[in-house]
Amino acid sequence: MAWNPIIAFLVVIKKQEALAVLIGKDDHKIYVYQLNQGVSREKAEALSKEKGAGEIDKITFGRYQNKPIWEVKSGSDFFI
Repeated sequence: MAWNPIIAFLVVIKKQEALAVLIGKDDHKIYVYQLNQGVSREKAEALSKEKGAGEIDKITFGRYQNKPIWEVKSGSDFFI
């Protein structure tokens, strides 16, 4: 399962730039990611379906092995 932040939220600032902000559960370190870089939420969902995901229950932005990820939950399965 993916890294569980204490707080995760999305922020939109000037010029419609969407950011994801994660705060580490143990170290309280703040991680900020520009959502226009890397894999989009939609692409993560499509890739999960290609890998066998059925109906998508939840998609969560998080951090795993020091990298930003989208965690896709389908039934009892998780795709990252």
